[in-house]
Amino acid sequence: MPTETLVDRGPAVRCHECGSTEIFSLCHHCGKPMCATHSSDAFNQTNSGSDGSAKPRSREFSWLKQSDPRRGAVYHCAEHDHSVGLWTLLLERFSSGPSSPGQVSLPQLPVFPHVNTVEIVERLSGQVNFADGVYRSTVDGPVAGTITFDMSANGGQEWLHLYRKRYRKKYRLQGDEPVPFNAGSAMIRGTAGLRFAAGQDTVLADGKGIAFAGGAAADHPLFHDLPGHPPGEWIFSARYEVQAANAPDEIPLWIVPSIVPSSDCKTLEIDVHWNDLGPETRELNLVRFDLVELEVPAAWGAVQPAPGGATIDSGRKGRRVVRWRQLPPEGDGGVPQRQAVLRGAKSRMLRLSFENAVLPAHDTPQSPGQADPQFAGTLTAIFEQPSPGDRASAATLSGVEGVDIYLPGGGRARQQPEVKVRTEVTVRFSIGLDSIRYQERWSVPKQSNARLAREAEESQPGDAEAPQNAYRSDDDTFYGVVPNFQTVAELTNLISRKHYYVKSVVEHDPQPGYEPDGEIVKRVWDIAGRWYYGVFPIGFDINLRGVEFASDVPLRGRTTAQVTVNGTYANDPGLTQQKMIEERWDELHEQVTGLLHRLAASMGGAEAIEAPAPESYPRADGYTRENRFAHDPIVVDAVIVDEEPPAASPNGNADENQARKAELIQQLRDADAAVLAGRIREETHAGIVARIRDELEGL
Repeated sequence: MPTETLVDRGPAVRCHECGSTEIFSLCHHCGKPMCATHSSDAFNQTNSGSDGSAKPRSREFSWLKQSDPRRGAVYHCAEHDHSVGLWTLLLERFSSGPSSPGQVSLPQLPVFPHVNTVEIVERLSGQVNFADGVYRSTVDGPVAGTITFDMSANGGQEWLHLYRKRYRKKYRLQGDEPVPFNAGSAMIRGTAGLRFAAGQDTVLADGKGIAFAGGAAADHPLFHDLPGHPPGEWIFSARYEVQAANAPDEIPLWIVPSIVPSSDCKTLEIDVHWNDLGPETRELNLVRFDLVELEVPAAWGAVQPAPGGATIDSGRKGRRVVRWRQLPPEGDGGVPQRQAVLRGAKSRMLRLSFENAVLPAHDTPQSPGQADPQFAGTLTAIFEQPSPGDRASAATLSGVEGVDIYLPGGGRARQQPEVKVRTEVTVRFSIGLDSIRYQERWSVPKQSNARLAREAEESQPGDAEAPQNAYRSDDDTFYGVVPNFQTVAELTNLISRKHYYVKSVVEHDPQPGYEPDGEIVKRVWDIAGRWYYGVFPIGFDINLRGVEFASDVPLRGRTTAQVTVNGTYANDPGLTQQKMIEERWDELHEQVTGLLHRLAASMGGAEAIEAPAPESYPRADGYTRENRFAHDPIVVDAVIVDEEPPAASPNGNADENQARKAELIQQLRDADAAVLAGRIREETHAGIVARIRDELEGL
């Protein structure tokens, strides 16, 4: 059996006869809205002229003697349509006899205050909690709204006194008899899904408008001067709730804390994220934070310094309050605030550095005075429509776009007030940092050795000594190894097979020099890359530096290797990622030193194979050697040249020569592809090609 679901839709102000939303007037007796077709004539048809220039048809307000005919015009629905003269008014007043004035209803005194401003504010409130790694967001209840009117007596106390005097004389009132008044009304504009709160006498019966009326003018602000207020000022509000269909189910704000890496747990970042508010047809943008208030433990120490104009006050016992007011969303590159909002800014970062750590370190004992890593606070954000003043889209969750002001006679006021519309979102939050995965940079061997040295210094007699092999060497030197192209190629090929991604190979300019054994060439290479565990990256840098002896000596070179591994680790209790970084260093260091040990043993006194160069220079003995000083630094994104086996002897096996030729031809193709792809420079390509061609000629 089909079921029906009732949906609570937002009502709109419509003509009581035809349902049109184009409202022309209100019945000044019952407040029914009317379109131009179903509105009564307020002016005599015999007088020519535009609306407001002719004489009012009804004489209900004729005694006011207003210069503006519109103020004397009254509108009636079909039920209350009548023409009123002076005798009719008197008969209404004394139809029950002069002895019972309190039993008859007096006509309301029409007054015409100036409505200065109208402010519509809707407030969404909720709570956010982050504890044990779980983020919870709850809405407190219905969205509450208020419409606030600021009006003042137009003309001051003189005309009010005149009205009161004329009115009492006209209706023969006693001195203490209350005078009812009507200052007009306001009707909501737009399809507004709201309900006015019960018990508000000013709300019209249909729940779509507000009457500016009262039962007694004697003590009303419009008719009296109040201390500290302008003469005749009246400010009042009407309260309502937004229908559930128009209210969000969750708070559109997220408070995301993090600890800045390499800050000794002393710098806290609070990233405030937000989404647009409301349905797609009338989305609201965050334009500013009226208030951001953080209550942090006093044990964290002083804020150094207070950022972004924040004020710092003492809070309740053991707490300190950091407060920002009127904080704009973060702009980018000096972009004006409004433009930053329109471009879709969705985040604002707040950074606070404290005197003490906000989290205990997992690799050091927790101090007794360490405060709980908890902070709380309040945040109030203001949301408005993307294009203020654009009546095509609502600026509230309910859908109300503004109000229209009507005079006591039911006609629409010629001057409409400025309407300010905004939506406030207030969040109370409590954040626990105990489950934050604080990230820290860890460099091996520098930091690991420093930690071991610190532990050794702080150790007490009787403590177990740290194992001697726990310290990692900063560098290792190998004699007989030349830090040239072949050594680098063999090394990069080796670590690539171990799943280390070689990102760049940089050769610095070779430099000439002298040592006691004679002329030397200084060479420096940097090999950089990464190793991945899933998406967790660990970076490495291998620095090869050393010399090549130009003269014939037993050892043709000397190479010093320095291996550095670094990465970001989460400060979890087991320090698993930190240990993974150290393990990468141990393995990579073993691979590098193992290869250089083998090269040193195999080379002994033999001459190392030299990397060819495009230019040469004459030696003192008349022979020609390569000019290593003509090399520019090169950067290679990936090593593409395989390890070079020793050149085949010309008198060797013919099959071996053929295999070697095929390998060299493939190397030529790889070099051509690399230079075309931009992975190596043309100078490097020329050197590779020259070496391969020399070897091919030898074969």
